[in-house]
Amino acid sequence: MRRVIEVFPSSHYALLALFFGGGLELMFAFQRLVLFVMGFFLVLVFVGVVIIRTEESEVFHPTQIILPVMTALSTSLFALFLPVNAFIHVYIALATGVFFYLLKYGARQAYPTWRLIITLTVVFTTLASILGWQYLLFGSLTLAVFLAGLAIFLLSCQLVFHSSQSPQETILVSATVTLGLMQLLWILQFLPLQYLAQSAIVTVVYYTIIQLVLGSYDYPVGRREILEHLGVGGVLLGVLLSVSQWS
Repeated sequence: MRRVIEVFPSSHYALLALFFGGGLELMFAFQRLVLFVMGFFLVLVFVGVVIIRTEESEVFHPTQIILPVMTALSTSLFALFLPVNAFIHVYIALATGVFFYLLKYGARQAYPTWRLIITLTVVFTTLASILGWQYLLFGSLTLAVFLAGLAIFLLSCQLVFHSSQSPQETILVSATVTLGLMQLLWILQFLPLQYLAQSAIVTVVYYTIIQLVLGSYDYPVGRREILEHLGVGGVLLGVLLSVSQWS
């Protein structure tokens, strides 16, 4: 096995990603096996984390477990809301690629940009899955907002800890970001927007806030930086609101 890894350094990640994609295909082919497949995904995540823990050695931190688990759960749950047609295979291929790059780069301390990109993807799929359940199946709004807040808090912790290296500061900053976004999410429930649009709006606001938070650890965040990030976020929000279906 070690010899194979030396020749193909990413082969073990590619194999786990292919198993993940195959599991998604099985989940749609045999819909009664959803819980079994979800359990299989957790086993894949466990194996991936063990590999990362071995390769990261002393720099590994338990917060690195959060993103792989959330990625496997959110991408598989979000797939349940997609139409069962040819597009589902495109989505599975994309999810397989995300899982591969997550294991290879996103869950590692040395690749913060990859971790941020994948985290934003997971934020959207997680929120869309939770809000889709609440919107389509008339679930509890309070529970949906709570679950969304819990997901945002955990994902924020694994991002902020890499920069702060202080558990107390990580919890405080993540909790502050989470409370603000939970209030926004609650307000959005009273607007005639589809759950996908709501998820996208919260993701854009999250991107703007977390960029400012992470940037503050690397350089002084002044008026210029704030206006730049608010400008980008404002443009993205404007595009989203203009193309969203209001009903």
